Amino acid sequence: MKRLSAEAKVGFFLVAVLLGLVYLTTQINSSGWSLRGGHSYYLYFEDVSGLLPRTPVEYSGIRIGQVREIRLDGREVVVEVVIDRHVVVYDDTRVSMQTRGLLGEKIIQFSGGGQGIVIPPGGSIRRTEPARSFDKAIENFSELSMAIRDLIKGGEGKASINDVIENATKITEDLRQVVEGRKSDLDKVISNLRMITDSVGEFVGSDEGALKEMAQSMRQTIERLDRIVARVESGEGTIGKLLHDEETVDRLNDALDGVNEFVGTFRQTEIAVGFRGEYMGSERDPIAVTSLRLQPTFDKYFLFEVTDAPLSFGRRRRTLTETTTSGGTTVIEEVQSSDRFTFTALLARRFHFLTLQAGLIRSTGGLGVEAHFWRDRLSLGVQLFDLKRAQNPHVRALARFNLVGQVLFVQGGVDDIFHKDSRRNFFAGAGFMITEADLKRFLGLAPLALSQ
Repeated sequence: MKRLSAEAKVGFFLVAVLLGLVYLTTQINSSGWSLRGGHSYYLYFEDVSGLLPRTPVEYSGIRIGQVREIRLDGREVVVEVVIDRHVVVYDDTRVSMQTRGLLGEKIIQFSGGGQGIVIPPGGSIRRTEPARSFDKAIENFSELSMAIRDLIKGGEGKASINDVIENATKITEDLRQVVEGRKSDLDKVISNLRMITDSVGEFVGSDEGALKEMAQSMRQTIERLDRIVARVESGEGTIGKLLHDEETVDRLNDALDGVNEFVGTFRQTEIAVGFRGEYMGSERDPIAVTSLRLQPTFDKYFLFEVTDAPLSFGRRRRTLTETTTSGGTTVIEEVQSSDRFTFTALLARRFHFLTLQAGLIRSTGGLGVEAHFWRDRLSLGVQLFDLKRAQNPHVRALARFNLVGQVLFVQGGVDDIFHKDSRRNFFAGAGFMITEADLKRFLGLAPLALSQ
């Protein structure tokens, strides 16, 4: 078999090299190795000036992909990048455009991430940062150069360094002239200062003992202050305990917290004042009731009332008089009653639609209950008081209907239902109960009514 010549070997080698180059050309593009099997992601930017397809994508300086396509989506620019399939992208990854070198080559830089959710292939990343414009930096540098040139050369309405130096020279010359013109005055000032220092020296020399006593007194005062401060720092005395005794500090803080809580509760307390009049049917006499309500919370309030009313139902003096006439015997009954003030002080607590009351009712111990309906516009209640009365305990049933935002109301009912002598007393009346908020609302509406 004939062996190949050297020329044939060289020819076969060149053919092999050309085939290898053709293969590599199909696998390598102008920017580097083709990323077959990579995943696409979509980045959103406001400005992609200088960015081109096949721009490298790097993570901490390591290339992980390249730009495939750039297109406009509304007012945003969508950049499709192809990332190596072995790279995991998270939603907390920061993406930014950066400029490399003085020529302004653009790259897309990935950084951070790893703590968030993994973005699947084909996902979007909107947390992007635009590139710092190299043109903007050049513009800022140009402005700085112009400012330095104006400072050196000056210009219309602008002072130059030469002007500043000239002004400083003029000021120095003016000062020199002033000093030369006032030399005698300056000599007098210096002479006077010398006399003052000599006098101070003579005073110190003549009263050296007094100065020593003054210094000794000051030293003793400072020593006392040091001892006081030392006692305070060691926790002795009232101030020392306040500063160092944790128990005392805790008690003081608790007391201050209690005061703050009380002041806060008082500030939140709603104050309402009211008045109502009732006409007693059997007595044929009206009664007047003045009310004060303190309501620290929605479900609790204190009610104070002063009642000016005839108390025939409470205290009567009964007199029987028998007279004999020709026709028989006549019995005349006289009942006398007296008016007096009574005092009501109730603590009330609300549970859903029921309000329970306890305390003083018309100067005697008593209990009460009210049921609220129709968004508190209608209330039905019963009060029980004067339990030791000989004519049976005093029971009062009433119904109240609120008008005009629960400020005005009308009420009526039966008083002394279970009186021993069946002296029931029907009553009816009306009144108002106004709060600070109601007063502010009415005062705010008053100017509008006057303006119309």
